[in-house]
Amino acid sequence: MTRRVVVLTAGVVLSVGCLLASPLIIYHLRQTQFDRTREFVESHGGFMMFDMVDGNYMLDLHGNAASDENILAIVPQLSQLPTGFTLLGPGESRLFYVSIRDSTMTDAGIDS
Repeated sequence: MTRRVVVLTAGVVLSVGCLLASPLIIYHLRQTQFDRTREFVESHGGFMMFDMVDGNYMLDLHGNAASDENILAIVPQLSQLPTGFTLLGPGESRLFYVSIRDSTMTDAGIDS
């Protein structure tokens, strides 16, 4: 085999390998991002999960977790989560369902 054929074959194999591995890499990165955000929300007294049926985020805040200070800390983390993407472009949208109970929030906290 000539050097050109070897380089071309290696390039094709590498390209196909990267294409096949990219969904696994994207899944791992997104799962890690979601886990970090969930842990952050839980450290502020809330609860967060990913609804496997509809693909939406579920956020439950109650008591001290539903204060203005916690909302201002949590919202930037939530805004970093992906809201829908496929390898071919924008996909189905993901929504945030928020449950707030026994809150000490003011109108300013709800606005944020």
